[in-house]
Amino acid sequence: MTDIFVHKREVYGLEVDDLIRKIGDLCSRRELDEWWEGEIGWSHDRELALGKARARYDVLLKRAQEGGVGDTEIMWPKRPCAEKG
Repeated sequence: MTDIFVHKREVYGLEVDDLIRKIGDLCSRRELDEWWEGEIGWSHDRELALGKARARYDVLLKRAQEGGVGDTEIMWPKRPCAEKG
């Protein structure tokens, strides 16, 4: 994950890496770590990572749209968000 989040290196391909970054924006580091360890681990399988990332992103996006906060522990540096008016 360090290569994806900190060094911005391509690991699984642009689509998968972007999804993983979006997942990181929607959850805490702890939640991300738990998902990563349980679903991706040390796998280098791009298709596995893509399927798991799509599924997790959909769950987190739905939670965010429903106003769920989930785990609020701070994680990787986030992209700036627009203030709500």
